Amino acid sequence: MGYNYTAIIIEKTTPHWSNQVWSDFWIRFNVEENVASTGGSIVAAPPADTPQAQVPTKSNQPGQEAAGSFYALGLSESGTRFRLVEMEGQEAIAQETTLAALDALLLDSDRLLFAATGKLFSPSSPLPFGGPRTKPGYVNYRGSTTQDLKRYIVSEMYRLYSITRCRKLLKYVATCFHCVLDYQQDGRKDDLDELMLKGMPTTIPPPL
Repeated sequence: MGYNYTAIIIEKTTPHWSNQVWSDFWIRFNVEENVASTGGSIVAAPPADTPQAQVPTKSNQPGQEAAGSFYALGLSESGTRFRLVEMEGQEAIAQETTLAALDALLLDSDRLLFAATGKLFSPSSPLPFGGPRTKPGYVNYRGSTTQDLKRYIVSEMYRLYSITRCRKLLKYVATCFHCVLDYQQDGRKDDLDELMLKGMPTTIPPPL
């Protein structure tokens, strides 16, 4: 990989590191190595004596676009999946593009939204949703409606993506939604119900 870093278990994260520092490492190393996508709990981090100010970064990483490029999750031609869309200077509308695609995919199904949230809001997910088990990113959610939940997921995704420019974060979020759509298509009701109960915020009334 080009850097002398050690792998540590996420449960033993260094307490003095800020969420922003963990965000960088989680996205740049964990997601890049597909640990998060397989539910793993090992995150690559620098040696314990590495100062925060000297956190190493890499250029031209796989999944990272060149400076100036910006991607969003849009709707595929089939209308059944997300796809990466290069915004070409239209970064300001990236969130609305993704929210519109999300509405088209879910067809106002709160059950599917909560099921996808059940996969996404997990300590094993990358930040800004997962992270240290003592305080994963999703504990910051304070919304009270399904629209709040959608906007939280999309805005937090782009907040971190705008810093790291790592497309694998976008792909990870898309994968969570694709998974529950596949469960629905395959008739896996029990799996959907389990995820829905896990992902339904206590601040939002349950779906009828």
